[in-house]
Amino acid sequence: MRWMLAMQDPTDGGVYHKLTNLRFDGTVMPEAAREPRYVVQKGTAAALDFAAVMAQAARVYAPFEADFPGAPARMREAALRAWQWAQDNPAVAYRQPDDVHTGAYGDQGFDDEFAWAAAELFLLTGEGRYLRAFDRHAQ
Repeated sequence: MRWMLAMQDPTDGGVYHKLTNLRFDGTVMPEAAREPRYVVQKGTAAALDFAAVMAQAARVYAPFEADFPGAPARMREAALRAWQWAQDNPAVAYRQPDDVHTGAYGDQGFDDEFAWAAAELFLLTGEGRYLRAFDRHAQ
């Protein structure tokens, strides 16, 4: 969860699509990989998937607050900020930079991500606006 939280831009709540090398490392163990890595482009799908995961994690971690002080609140806030970024940027599809030759993992339609994030945020907050968003996107 800490690594995922690090993929969120602290200034605006957007979430980077991926952390990547310019090319795949090949057949080496992860600890032997030495190529520079880059975070690339914030996008709507990344923000919404992140919002869904963090909302769910906030619920899962809530009973264990004593063991993970502050974690549920941090995850909740991260989910809400990512959702807001996606509301402000509802159609930012990932475009692979020309110098990156790893998997693009692109997505051009975001209704499924909007529906999932809205469902998880509704379960977390009970706020009707998320249920309405779910209804709009789960067609």
